[in-house]
Amino acid sequence: MMTKYRYKKFNVCDENFGSWGSQGIEVAVKSWLSGGRVVCNHDTWYAHMFRTQGGDFGFPYPQAGKKVQYAKKYAKELFFNNKWDKAIHPLSWLVEKFMPVPGWTQEDLNKLKE
Repeated sequence: MMTKYRYKKFNVCDENFGSWGSQGIEVAVKSWLSGGRVVCNHDTWYAHMFRTQGGDFGFPYPQAGKKVQYAKKYAKELFFNNKWDKAIHPLSWLVEKFMPVPGWTQEDLNKLKE
């Protein structure tokens, strides 16, 4: 959940991500880097059922993996290069917050800080 004020102020669901992928990354990273927080309620259940055609549970429109890769590339450009102008913390702050992070070394963190 997010307030309407923060949703609009931080341009959550940014159309520049494209039509597929990285919404979770966008919401969480924008929340943390703007001074907000992300919490997890383990007493809930969440699911998403795709729209159907003819009773199947497939995609109702063509889906290209290129769109997913584009969204990931955009997220990396925005956050790894500290280009999100609403951030009060750099991405390195977030990585340090959760260290040790699987797959990250101190050398990786140092490069991120450069």
